[in-house]
Amino acid sequence: MKNNEVVIEQVLLKKQYMVSFEAVYSQSDFIDPLILLKDIPLAALEEVAYLLVRITNIQKEERRFHSSYLLGWMMRMTGIDQRKVLQFVQTNPIFNLVDFLITSQKSCLRLIQIILEVGCPIERELSKNDWGMLFKSLLICNTIEIKKQEEVFNWNNNEGTENFMSKILPIRMRNLEIERRKDYKVQLLKASYFFEFCKLDNEYKSYLESFLSFYSFKSYEEYIWNILHPFLLMMTNDEITCKIHIDQKDISTINFFKHFLINDKKVTLDEDYLLLRQFPILYRATNTYIFLNINFFIDKLYHGFLFDFVDVLKKSGLETFDYGQLKRDMGNRFSETHLFYMIMEKCFTSFGNFRNSGTDLKKKLDEREPDYILRNENEIFLFEFKDSTINSNIKYSEDASIIKDELLEKFESTKKNVDKPKNKAVNQLKNSIVDILNSKFQQKEIDNFEPNNVIIYPIFVFTDVVMEASGVNYFLKERLNALIENENLPKNRIRDMVLINLDTLILYQDLFKESLIDFGECVKSYLGFVSQGSPETKLSAFDEYFKYYIVRKGFKVVTKPKDFDEIIKSFISKDT
Repeated sequence: MKNNEVVIEQVLLKKQYMVSFEAVYSQSDFIDPLILLKDIPLAALEEVAYLLVRITNIQKEERRFHSSYLLGWMMRMTGIDQRKVLQFVQTNPIFNLVDFLITSQKSCLRLIQIILEVGCPIERELSKNDWGMLFKSLLICNTIEIKKQEEVFNWNNNEGTENFMSKILPIRMRNLEIERRKDYKVQLLKASYFFEFCKLDNEYKSYLESFLSFYSFKSYEEYIWNILHPFLLMMTNDEITCKIHIDQKDISTINFFKHFLINDKKVTLDEDYLLLRQFPILYRATNTYIFLNINFFIDKLYHGFLFDFVDVLKKSGLETFDYGQLKRDMGNRFSETHLFYMIMEKCFTSFGNFRNSGTDLKKKLDEREPDYILRNENEIFLFEFKDSTINSNIKYSEDASIIKDELLEKFESTKKNVDKPKNKAVNQLKNSIVDILNSKFQQKEIDNFEPNNVIIYPIFVFTDVVMEASGVNYFLKERLNALIENENLPKNRIRDMVLINLDTLILYQDLFKESLIDFGECVKSYLGFVSQGSPETKLSAFDEYFKYYIVRKGFKVVTKPKDFDEIIKSFISKDT
């Protein structure tokens, strides 16, 4: 083994044991939560939202959090319910396991939807009877989630990679973005990069000026700080919380938050939590805001800026401007050009001998240009970028074949329009590989290398976190390998495709920029890792592997890009 080689253990499924309704109560105790929780007060929402934020942010030293929380909940209920829980604790061995769970994120979100649908908007503290009804309802939500994951739970590791993928892909696709702790720093940076784009774009420069004038702000930094400051106070509180108080003088913050208030919205049970995603905040008395799901709000930090941007421009007289136009412009003029190229330059200015963006390559290649190319000696890293999301009906289909068909449609070739099929990322990578091996880059005087000696690394950069689900990278790299075989290309000089989340590049840009992490070595390490051993290992995503990789290299997973620090410093200097 080389001295600088990073060794990471193979992936193993970790079984966790969540308490079900049947483990504590008998079937005769069952009552539909929609009936059980009818007219329960708003305080119930705050309690479940608090539990959700706690289980999403459990610290290493809180290994017994779930069992302790169950005991604490038990003490709030009536004597009958207390005795049933105590019997479970004393007789069921899973309670004493470190892997015992009182509940999960998805169970909490289901329960929040139920309370929003049938609860009563009154202000009073929860009674012992309320706590008991809430607990029963939570366990029923647990039972629903347990049944959805039993097949993977019983996996015996003897059925091969394809069979495992058919089991794990639908589960991870539906659970990943709910279970993953979101990083607000990435969303803030995206917003900052967007406003920088506005300053440089002839059309959007005037839009930005109108936007800032509406709030009487001198700069977009001042606007972001007004939105972010109360949220940062909440996130850096000594005690984990899900609520903040906003001073009524902070008009920009109140205007921003009002886009996401779920008060008075008609909520029903929905597997994709559509209304909760759109409106993740509950307003309570005296300017107090409850974050029903902080992850959903963090998602909205970036998109929330965009909603507010459109809303203010309409109020400023630009009535024809709408969110649809902004989204189209975001894709065509910001995400797939400005943002992606900016991040690539921030990461790789000191890496390799040659680098070029799709905009420059298009001038010489005319067509079939890659989105980005890096060459380090005889190693070529070929990038395709797609700012695209997987639809909720696909994510929650619970059918691996439906998910695979959608992946092909979005990222290999559009076949729904049979007359005009359109090549997507996987096919585009194959085409770029063909051009490289056929000396097109030399013919067009783009770069000078020997095509017969290069090693090509196809890289697909995406934006939707569910693309990190176990099996997505494996499935799409197999599709590219099949195209390579059909073209009779030399596979011994073409490495397996690697999928990378753009957010990973944004968050860890300094590690690459300062050559603290060698991108080429990291990619090779990942490819070596997934080529070995068990199906669980083979289906691992690069982004999850990367976290273990940098820890082994002596760096922290939780990090702050220098760009983020500079923004915060500019806020603080203006604030003082």
